Amino acid sequence: MNDSTPLYNNPCVLFPLLSAFFVVQFLFFIDEGYYSFAWMKSFGAWIVFFIYWGIFFTPKWLLGRLLFKRSKGIIWASLVLFGGIPISIYLILLFF
Repeated sequence: MNDSTPLYNNPCVLFPLLSAFFVVQFLFFIDEGYYSFAWMKSFGAWIVFFIYWGIFFTPKWLLGRLLFKRSKGIIWASLVLFGGIPISIYLILLFF
């Protein structure tokens, strides 16, 4: 994909975006909602959710964009997903 591809159709942006969303959604499901989605009723929880989502998205996007530029497909997605999670957790621990 070239740089003129719209963001909603660019897998280099869409995959890290969605994978970060689902990882953070799972973490909030087990931690904030105590195995339920009750946390979604609180506006403050959504603010924290988007902060976490940004922290999880940024390293995955940077890994996919800068380090793994040549590989695509399932190998690229695996490297971005499993390489971005430890970096994101480190950033969260460093930030909080």
